Amino acid sequence: MLIRFMVENFLSFKDEVEFSMVAGKSDEHPEHVSEIRDLRLLKTSVVFGANQSGKTNLIKAISFAQEFITLGPSGVKGLKLTPFLLDSDYSGKPSNFVFELQCGMAQSFEYKFSVDRQRVHEESLHEILSESTRMMFERETDSQGHTNVKIGEVNVLVTNEEDHFDFIRNFPSNELFLTAVNTEGNGGFSRDDDPNNGMSATPQTREIRPFVRHTTGTKFDTVNANRPEPRIAFLDIIYDWFDRTLVPVFPDSIPAQGIGLGIVRDTEFKERLHDVLEFLDLGIDGVDLLPIELNAESDLSDEFKDYAKRNAQSISKGSDEKALFGHPGSEDYILVDANHEFAACRLVTLHQVNDDGSKVAFDPSAESDGTRRLLELIPTLLGLHRSQSTHVFIIDELDRSIHAHLTGKVIELFLKYTGNRENQLIVTSHDTGLLDLDLLRRDEIWFVEKERTDASTLYSLEEFKLPEKINIEKGYLFGRFGAIPVSSSLESLDWARET
Repeated sequence: MLIRFMVENFLSFKDEVEFSMVAGKSDEHPEHVSEIRDLRLLKTSVVFGANQSGKTNLIKAISFAQEFITLGPSGVKGLKLTPFLLDSDYSGKPSNFVFELQCGMAQSFEYKFSVDRQRVHEESLHEILSESTRMMFERETDSQGHTNVKIGEVNVLVTNEEDHFDFIRNFPSNELFLTAVNTEGNGGFSRDDDPNNGMSATPQTREIRPFVRHTTGTKFDTVNANRPEPRIAFLDIIYDWFDRTLVPVFPDSIPAQGIGLGIVRDTEFKERLHDVLEFLDLGIDGVDLLPIELNAESDLSDEFKDYAKRNAQSISKGSDEKALFGHPGSEDYILVDANHEFAACRLVTLHQVNDDGSKVAFDPSAESDGTRRLLELIPTLLGLHRSQSTHVFIIDELDRSIHAHLTGKVIELFLKYTGNRENQLIVTSHDTGLLDLDLLRRDEIWFVEKERTDASTLYSLEEFKLPEKINIEKGYLFGRFGAIPVSSSLESLDWARET
């Protein structure tokens, strides 16, 4: 789970801001709090603010850090490193990122790094203990590009007994140690052969996204057969948190696990999804995957077929297991069995015919933008898959194309379905209807506001002393908490009076 995130000198964040998921002293909505060892962590948070205030930049900061950690400097697909550019003193300084997270055996860690466009200046990982911290590693790179790494008292799975840390010497000064140890610096998969959710930096494989190997039972494994055992085991846990647990979602992005995944791997998935769609009153009676014709020789590239076959190698001969693949932005899926036979299917929405009760299949493109977005988000967000994995979902503009009444329902459903699992949901929103203390705790409500210097600040509703019974939405709209648009009088628009 995420404990805290701090960022400094990145996009509109000039000075360090802190976003915290640590629960306050309030006893309201106790079901919104997970208690892990001596920590009380919130399951949800909503960030409000005017347009261009910096809400999206907070998500971009987290997303950049994740990609920089998991893909390295050459693999960052989205926004490149961009410091605060409106102050000449800051444009040449490094950007700083700090994550406090809980993972592994309910351990807490602080991972941070400082980076500019030339090199990683500093990087460190410390375990947070009850009254102190324990250094796991520290790294510094000087202006000449010379890197020094100090390793704490940790277990190392060695291949060279004469020098346990021989592998840490040869990685670029602009790459993180955490990245080097867990990917190419650890003898791991190359970027040309990346099975990790199609996030490869090479154009040839970027659009190929393997989902999972699936069976008719309930045990499913992510296709990741090429990844080796880690040289430093605990670093694999930290890397995995960024790679698998942390899930930033932007309005135009698609979650890594599509709705088709649940249909093929879980016989009860469609029934659970139907109940949710009915509760949200979307006018959809269900979803399904229908077989479509496929000529593997002419319809699939040799590159894709080779790639799919490699990821299906772990399927036992004679087994009914298959590997499922999808393409971002497409409703089509490709299945490969142990004999390397290919089949295809297409995702459809089902609508009931009123006069005879039968169902007709619609292409999802016929649905509204809001409905399509809910279909993309709901399966993984609500944990409708029978999976014990946990996630930290960070969604920008949850209310994008979604009716205001449904935005709150999605949060309610998330809290219901996540149950005792250690999932978290952090969203940005303009929907002031969420400013309701019957829905959210005070410490779950955050605001982003721009100062006169155009630098963004971040603060929680918890910082305000408020009466017991107060209309938070009304107070926000009247400017009591800041973080609202400030516009000039229409009289200033001289051209508006021209005829």
